[in-house]
Amino acid sequence: MTLTVTGNTFKLVAGMTYTPSSANRLVSFTSTSGTTLITSAGKTFGSITCNGAGGTFQPQDTLAVSSVGTLTVTAGTFDANNQNMSTGILSSTGAGVARAITLGSGTLT
Repeated sequence: MTLTVTGNTFKLVAGMTYTPSSANRLVSFTSTSGTTLITSAGKTFGSITCNGAGGTFQPQDTLAVSSVGTLTVTAGTFDANNQNMSTGILSSTGAGVARAITLGSGTLT
């Protein structure tokens, strides 16, 4: 299952139920301009893909991806915004496409 987010805000809140059962529960961020703000409210994602040439993807709180999941940047900029992050795999891939990962002062585990 893939949830594709094209806007500039993705916000989960504490009272919501979000329980991906495996790493192939993918949230794909595809905005090609501006900054997409990602609020997870303590929820763990199965996997995340950031694929928006010209876009920036920025967590607003601690970002957790399943220990068997992947955070992949294929186009655009992933700016960790000095937030702590955990993921099974951190990947940056894509031929001939501009992409960047900025970690800042947060921890990556």
